[in-house]
Amino acid sequence: MKKLKQIVSQVRELGRQPTTPQLIEMLWRLICYPPKMPLRLHQEQLLSQAEKFTVGVHDQYFTNGLLTVNGFKWGSGKNSILITHGWGSKAADFAEMITALLELEDVEIIAFDAPACGSSEGELSNILLFVAAAKAVIQKFGPPYVVIGHSAGGLANVVTLNELAITPKLLISITPIILLHENFLKTMENAGVAEHSRKAFLDSFEERYGRPHQRLTCTTYTNSARSLTTGWLMTNMI
Repeated sequence: MKKLKQIVSQVRELGRQPTTPQLIEMLWRLICYPPKMPLRLHQEQLLSQAEKFTVGVHDQYFTNGLLTVNGFKWGSGKNSILITHGWGSKAADFAEMITALLELEDVEIIAFDAPACGSSEGELSNILLFVAAAKAVIQKFGPPYVVIGHSAGGLANVVTLNELAITPKLLISITPIILLHENFLKTMENAGVAEHSRKAFLDSFEERYGRPHQRLTCTTYTNSARSLTTGWLMTNMI
């Protein structure tokens, strides 16, 4: 959290001036830096019981290199449950849920730290890197029976299932990010970024990713999500 506070402070300082390349670069860090929190004791204990694995994800957005994504697996049942955490989170933050799921019979629970989150490599991340990590995990273990995601992980799961055309028995999205575009705007507004600078960042986003920022919505994939799963539960409960 200390680093995020430093980024916000720098953005506030630069935001008092006309839009500059330096400000745009800091806005990329503001939007794409996932804060990290240390593991708690019960989380460390749960991870110590897991089978560890890694997958590689090519980061074409920030480092242009291969990032090592760390994953964790509990159980060896035939019903695979994939968990994708949210922004600024990590697999271990699902410790209570994982512990409860392990009470079920014949399950295998798979979770991972997305790029730049938890123990995985990287400093900056985005939804597309979350998607790339989820795809790599699915390619390693096969299609999951149930898919659970929170926040950014909920959106990443929907995109992943859509692009891989995989049909899980159940897709659970817990408070998923619905409107990334509005999320970006609110984050910059809260950091005191002027409207013209917010627009300049969104223009740079569109240039870098080759897609209109207005299309950054979970609703773009809603119909696909409904058709790619037997059951889809979206909840605002945390």
